[in-house]
Order: sequence, then structure tokens, then C-alpha cells
Amino acid sequence: MPPPDWVSGFAYWTHEVLAEGRESDLAAWADKAPFARQNHPSAEHFLPLPFAYGAGGAWVKGQRVHTSCEYGVLMMDAYVFG
Repeated sequence: MPPPDWVSGFAYWTHEVLAEGRESDLAAWADKAPFARQNHPSAEHFLPLPFAYGAGGAWVKGQRVHTSCEYGVLMMDAYVFG
């Protein structure tokens, strides 16, 4: 069973932002990402991602090395930077 739109929409947006290196969109994820608060009602599980991205340097784009969905709603995407 595929994940619901509110899960896949947020995951797709995040992937596009990281792949294109759109750091301003990533910084404003709570306002710009579709279904942001449905996926992350509190930010502590999302915030490591922009910090890891930033640690890679401004020229870095994210490369997704794994994607899966657990329990129908938990995206388990993994990215490398650099």
C-alpha cells in the first residue's frame, strides 16, 4: 500500500529541495513544505536534516541513498551530502 498523499508529498518536496540545493526553502520548511506539520508536529525529528545539509557546505546537494516507508506513514529516507 503506498503512503498517503500527506506523507509522499512532504517526502517528495524534501527530496527535490535537497537534490536542487535550495537551502532557503529547506530553512523555511515549516512554512513552505506541503503537509509539514502533519509530518512533523514538533520539529526535533526534522531539524537534524538541515543541520547535516549545512555541515556539507553551501555548494552541496543531497543525494538520497535509501528510501522506504514503515507502517504506511514513516518515511525512512537517508541522504549523503558531499
